[in-house]
Amino acid sequence: MSRLVSMLTPKERNCLDFALHLRQRALRRRLTSFRSVFWPRPLRNLAWSEVRWRRFLQGLCLTLIWPLFFLGGLLRYLWSLVSFPFRYYRTLVLPKGIRSPGEKTLLGMDNAFKPVLVLNERDYIECVDQWVEILFGAATAREKSLTVYLSSVSAERCAILGVDACESNDSGFRSEIRIAKQRLSRDLGHYLSPTRTQAARHSSLESLAS
Repeated sequence: MSRLVSMLTPKERNCLDFALHLRQRALRRRLTSFRSVFWPRPLRNLAWSEVRWRRFLQGLCLTLIWPLFFLGGLLRYLWSLVSFPFRYYRTLVLPKGIRSPGEKTLLGMDNAFKPVLVLNERDYIECVDQWVEILFGAATAREKSLTVYLSSVSAERCAILGVDACESNDSGFRSEIRIAKQRLSRDLGHYLSPTRTQAARHSSLESLAS
């Protein structure tokens, strides 16, 4: 681990630390997510019928099977509680496969740090947005971020497939994230390019002079 750290630039290390922080936060959130116990995932997409007698049958079936879902959710929560110390410790140790980014781009870093990017979509988007701010600065991050590019890609896809198809297709959303990330990385370019390094050095000199 110490050898890897010595090969990373300070900004790359900050990006890695932020990804690890999000994994730890996700574990803590899981312990306080009581919704998964009382209203498990299979019931979250339940669509109630507009026909009265069908809605009555749905409610009756839900009354009969809810205790089973509740028991399953409770057992999963207890397992998360018992295994929390071990899982949290694993986030403090870098997994195998982490390496210094060979290509100094957003995609290059994403590939190099892939083993720690075990995040849900929302946390992953937050992670990449923060990486952009760390590597390229806050001003650039306001105009070029995964959130901004994802909105553009989603709008393009919805214009082709329609709004209903967009909202009901999770695999399509993951594809949108991949496309938006590729476009963002291409437009940002190398974060250690000579021009960017010289600009940062010039800015530092100006701040020291003032």
